[in-house]
Amino acid sequence: MNFFKQIRDTFKNTSKQSYPVENGITFIHHNPGRGNIGDYLCSPRHYFKFNNPIKDLHIIGGGVFVGLAIDKIRRNKISFEKSVLWGVGQSLRDINQQTELIESLPYRDWAIRDKKYALSDKNFVPCCSCLHRMLDTPTSTNKTLLFLNADPKVTSSATIDFCNQIAKSKGWEILFNNCTEADIINAIKGCDHIITNSYHGSYWGLLSGRKVTMMGYSSKFISLLDLFNFSDKKLIQINRGEASTLIEALKNINDETKAIQLENSADYLKAFRNLNTSFADRLITHRLFSDYTLTERVAPDFLK
Repeated sequence: MNFFKQIRDTFKNTSKQSYPVENGITFIHHNPGRGNIGDYLCSPRHYFKFNNPIKDLHIIGGGVFVGLAIDKIRRNKISFEKSVLWGVGQSLRDINQQTELIESLPYRDWAIRDKKYALSDKNFVPCCSCLHRMLDTPTSTNKTLLFLNADPKVTSSATIDFCNQIAKSKGWEILFNNCTEADIINAIKGCDHIITNSYHGSYWGLLSGRKVTMMGYSSKFISLLDLFNFSDKKLIQINRGEASTLIEALKNINDETKAIQLENSADYLKAFRNLNTSFADRLITHRLFSDYTLTERVAPDFLK
């Protein structure tokens, strides 16, 4: 009997997802085994060092969470009073699905990245990866980067050879989002145009002043276009994980096809960074921690 209990307990311990704990704070965000640099860099833990936090504080976000993580927090028996939702978004399969404005959530405090769904502006905070210093890198080349989601449920494995071939034929650089942080920093530095089916690839490209050609399959891309006041007609719609629509889109893309670019990207970048630090300041008023410092990932000019 003890043997079977040991096997069961071992399985429970290995199957339970673990999250990084830093300075007593548990940070809940996606970290798939295959890697996803967007999911990795969207956590506030990379940009803030929070001092003297309350016991059992949980910070959820950024990235996408089904139902804004409410069921997830309940299942894990985490106190909502000790939980913060920071820059979390939604990704609805029906790209045109209408969603009610969100007035309240059970967290101690919360802010979502989908501005169009927040009833109050105080509950909007863009993804905190805007704080990353790589977005201050000036454009120095006229190269194009094809940046693709590595999840086979998004970018079908049947398209990989084609993606590599078309990138080579058109002179594009190619990178998948299971890359390293150094890889994405160098890739952004070396291009002035990003073609992508990645939310964060689009977000980083626009905030850093690049041209972006966005291929999207869910509501999160429409929300991103809306955030920057672009028409949803600028989105090249593809079906999630369907090889044929991605291949067709890439065949028809050139350097100008539905490309968008922010004329005032520096203003957006500054405003988005300020919204994130203001949200952190607000959490101090809730006495969730005493204060914070910004990390070395944050642009030096912003630290002054």
